[in-house]
Amino acid sequence: LPQGNRLAILTNAGGPGILSADRAEAEGLAVPRLSDALQERLREHLPAAAS
Repeated sequence: LPQGNRLAILTNAGGPGILSADRAEAEGLAVPRLSDALQERLREHLPAAAS
């Protein structure tokens, strides 16, 4: 399993992502911003609705 307290959240809409991020941070987890380069790489493989 991954180590540490950081995670990425991928959803099909912004609302669930915000709720997930808020809960994760309330539980002591970090949700760092993905770099522009990584976001672009992910967009190549995800549907347009992903956020």
